[in-house]
Amino acid sequence: MRRTLKIVAGAVLVLLASMLAAAMIGRYTFNRSVDQEVSDLFQRSAAAEPSILTDADIEHLPEPVQRWLRYSNVLDRAYPQTVRLKQEGEIRLSPDGAWMPFTAEQYYTTDPPSFIWKIDTRMMGFLPVSGRDAYVDGHGNMKILAGSLIPVVDETGEHMDQGTLVRYLNEIMWFPAGAVSPYIEWEAVDSNAAKATMSFNDMTVDATFYFDDEGRPINMMAMRYQDAGDGEITWLPWWTPIHEYGEFDGVRMGIAGEAYWEEDWGNFTYVRLRLTDVEYNVPELY
Repeated sequence: MRRTLKIVAGAVLVLLASMLAAAMIGRYTFNRSVDQEVSDLFQRSAAAEPSILTDADIEHLPEPVQRWLRYSNVLDRAYPQTVRLKQEGEIRLSPDGAWMPFTAEQYYTTDPPSFIWKIDTRMMGFLPVSGRDAYVDGHGNMKILAGSLIPVVDETGEHMDQGTLVRYLNEIMWFPAGAVSPYIEWEAVDSNAAKATMSFNDMTVDATFYFDDEGRPINMMAMRYQDAGDGEITWLPWWTPIHEYGEFDGVRMGIAGEAYWEEDWGNFTYVRLRLTDVEYNVPELY
């Protein structure tokens, strides 16, 4: 009996080791593929020297947006042609799903507007999951690999194009000078809110940004397509409140917050994150 148990235990260990090795190879291959996409992304970016943002560049904007940019300390600094940042946090896939810790890297260009977001997390505490969300050439695409090897999501379509463009617009909060992009038009809502309308590649989205009296962004709301996971695409309010502020690369910004869908039954918070690094005009991989 003992000999049989040893053989079974040995076989299980070999199987687990093989699965771990396959996952490591899968993650390496996936990361190499995404790294190449990022390199290609930077190649598409405008190559001219970045301009210096001045008062004249923001005087046409609504007062709340001007107040935001002055608070952010982006005037008399180079406009961000590229952005790279790191995040950490937790994410879940359903309202009753378990929270999964993650780390992520994200890369942006501002002309053309685009991004690639790469995430590493674990399901059930042990199963590695790799993901990549992208908005490139006006199109969105999400890929998720279980075990960093088995494709479980490879989603494209008009709803992805809309959703990722909304996400890009939201995330200019991490590079506030992006508010003067020629692809974005602003309209005052009141003394502490402004509506942004962004158009690119035959797609137009809008979002309302909210600010406090100091000029700090405190929230954003947009209507965005959500994939309910059962093939049904819904159109819901999407909110991104900010809970903490800090500074990276000389720019003041919100560094911690969350995102939630406003469902009929209540709010579904699905991600909580914190920025751990932000750099501008460094068109290189971490």
